[in-house]
Amino acid sequence: MPALLSAVEAAFTALARLRAARGVHPSGALFAGRVELDAPASPTVAVLGATIHPALVRVSKGAGTRGRLPDLLGLAVRLTDLPDGPVDLLYSTVGRHRCTGALLAPASGWCTRPYSTLLPYRADGERVTLGLWPQQPGRAHGADPQVAREAVRQEPLVFAMMEKRAGAPWAPIGRLLLDLPMPDGAVDDGPHGADPVTFDPVVHAHPRLRPVRALAKVRLAAYTGSRRGRGAPDVLRPVVRAPGRGIGSARPTGASRRG
Repeated sequence: MPALLSAVEAAFTALARLRAARGVHPSGALFAGRVELDAPASPTVAVLGATIHPALVRVSKGAGTRGRLPDLLGLAVRLTDLPDGPVDLLYSTVGRHRCTGALLAPASGWCTRPYSTLLPYRADGERVTLGLWPQQPGRAHGADPQVAREAVRQEPLVFAMMEKRAGAPWAPIGRLLLDLPMPDGAVDDGPHGADPVTFDPVVHAHPRLRPVRALAKVRLAAYTGSRRGRGAPDVLRPVVRAPGRGIGSARPTGASRRG
């Protein structure tokens, strides 16, 4: 495993250095939004709380294709009001059908395909996968982040927040709304953007809602390499404490933000 992690980190360092931007999802845009959770029986909602959470959301193109061309699209959601610190959830476009819903798929617009975390989480010990399903398929056609900005200026973009528990079908647990584009100076668009925030689902995880451990290490290595390659600042690596005691601060390590 150490050799694999070193190789992943080196590969993402090289890619980010070549691009002078994130190794993946290099171009995007930021939005103010909110997450409305309303399914108390859900283990995810039991952790995060059945309430309205203010959120910072980044839409992004995974490979960084030009303009409106299709790409693997991403939605990164940061809940900003939780007592243990920010919680980041990262989603990518996947197939529409049962047999392809666990596979990445390119999209031609921000509301044309479902999104998934793909990798599972542990919510109070229960294994879950999280998703976002667009509720306005006729809007925001074209995979340019600016298309999403223009759509949200007219009215919010709405996504159903979904949860899949082991052995159960997808079930709605709330909504994500993109309410307001951030000012042009805050547009997060690779080396020429202000890059005011980056996302990391491992470092910025809830103590009781965490990516499964083995896969989290690989993601951490990828984000670390991506950040080093583009010269982003170090962040604090979490220290995982005994169950129920949360996450404490640690030393700066170059650990991770979104790639």
